[in-house]
Amino acid sequence: MPISALRERTARRRVSRADAAPWDREFVETARRLAAMEIAYIGHPAFSTRGSEQWLEAQHPAGSDRPTAPTPSAVGVAFVSGLVAAALLSPTEERYLFLKMNYLRYHAERTRRKIDPRQPSRAVVAEVQNLLAESVSLRNTIAEANVRLVVAAAKKLSRSVDQMSDLIGEAMPPLLRAVELFDVHRGHRFSTYATWAVRNQMVRVLSRQRGWRESLRSDLDGTWDEVLERRTIPADHETAIVPTELIADLMQALSERERQIVDRRFGLHGQPGGQSLAEIAGQVGLSKERVRQLALGAVEKMRAAARDGVVALPEEWGCDLV
Repeated sequence: MPISALRERTARRRVSRADAAPWDREFVETARRLAAMEIAYIGHPAFSTRGSEQWLEAQHPAGSDRPTAPTPSAVGVAFVSGLVAAALLSPTEERYLFLKMNYLRYHAERTRRKIDPRQPSRAVVAEVQNLLAESVSLRNTIAEANVRLVVAAAKKLSRSVDQMSDLIGEAMPPLLRAVELFDVHRGHRFSTYATWAVRNQMVRVLSRQRGWRESLRSDLDGTWDEVLERRTIPADHETAIVPTELIADLMQALSERERQIVDRRFGLHGQPGGQSLAEIAGQVGLSKERVRQLALGAVEKMRAAARDGVVALPEEWGCDLV
């Protein structure tokens, strides 16, 4: 929608100060928030010239430049096919959308500066909100047309469908941020710029996941080592204490659900080991985040049991935790 049309729509909603008083608290808080914030944009010399709106509309590409459907090779695995349904943007269309998004934000910033936080005008606040809303819509349009690059990067870096889904979700905020920061005047395609932001975020997520898994496994291994070190076994005892018995002792401190999660996560008692949080979540009927919380809580309980002497040895062993 052209800037002039937005202003006409806002003017129709204009109210007098008498009609606006007393101002509701939500409106005043919104006005003050807008007055305090600075709306960022990528500028262009033409934005501040006379006839800038006509110049912008002249940049609008022909409708034939836009493909009507995605290419089959872009669809990828079935569960993400909907994410890449948006058609690719042609270079001219991409340039126009970035110019218009930043033009709207430029005018939103200029209008925002007119807001008086002590006596805010509803018309001015509404105009800023309308300009920002349309700029966000354009940002989302650009992002939707480039989700395929997120999917492509996730397919290369993931080892499972669940991990691929996680990476796609984690990479969406960086993609939106890349849209806001991209300078179309440099002559590069947005996909080149955004791919770096998306891949960097995915690498950070994978590194964090590996670090968490190693930490969790290290904590659990440390629990077993701590128990072995703290038990005193008579020299003439004929039966060696096997780790599975120690694990069984410690797991008595856990609830049934926690035992199931630890069994599946670390391959205890015949369970297949190394199952992902998503796999375990599907088996026990919980969210992945809840499974993660229970796993961490279970490890802490087991460490506390070993440290505090809650777990007792069989009487015939004639020893206790020290």
